[in-house]
Amino acid sequence: MTGRRWVLAVTLVAALSCGDDPGSPVPGTIEVVLAGPGPAVGAVLFLIEGGSVDTVESAGAYLDAAPYSGVATQVLVAGDDLRGVIARARVPDLRVRYTAFIQEVADSRNYALRPPEQTRVFIRAAVP
Repeated sequence: MTGRRWVLAVTLVAALSCGDDPGSPVPGTIEVVLAGPGPAVGAVLFLIEGGSVDTVESAGAYLDAAPYSGVATQVLVAGDDLRGVIARARVPDLRVRYTAFIQEVADSRNYALRPPEQTRVFIRAAVP
C-alpha cells in the first residue's frame, strides 16, 4: 500500500469511528397531540404503539397509563377542553416509529361518547 493510500485509509477509518454508534438507542420524549373538528374533547382513551414506553406524563390534565397486552401503552387523559399536546412520553429510542390509536373519545360537556374518527391523535418528537 502506498503512503497516499495509507493516509486515505487511516483518515477514512478515523472519520467512520467518530460520532455516535448508529446502532445505539436514542432516548427522548415524544408528544401526543390531539386535533379534530367538533365539540371540545373532555376525555380520550388511546394506545401508544410501536415500542416500549418508559413513562407518560400529563400536559396539564388528569392522566393514567398502563401497559396494554404487552404490545402497547394505554393512556387515559381527561380534562375540561383537551386540544394540542395532551401527553408526553419518555421512550428508550426515538428512532422507533411510534403511533397513537384512539379507542374512545368523550365530549367535554357531558362526557357522552363520540365516534373516535371525529378526533385525530398523532405523535411527534418533543422539541427540547
